[in-house]
Amino acid sequence: MYAVEKSYSCPFTVDTIYTAWTSSESVILPAKSLTIDPIVGGRIEIVSEMNGIEWRMVGLFDEVATD
Repeated sequence: MYAVEKSYSCPFTVDTIYTAWTSSESVILPAKSLTIDPIVGGRIEIVSEMNGIEWRMVGLFDEVATD
């Protein structure tokens, strides 16, 4: 198994992002369906829909190795 390291630049602090994400005023699409196979190599897929457009978040479960 190998891991792909990703990094992103964001002009906001972690505290600002967390506050916005957990705010009752935040607009997060409700999941239309959720598929989870929580094993190493298993898949997670969250499907949402808005204005006739379907949004998918797809990922794989990976093994976490400690140093």
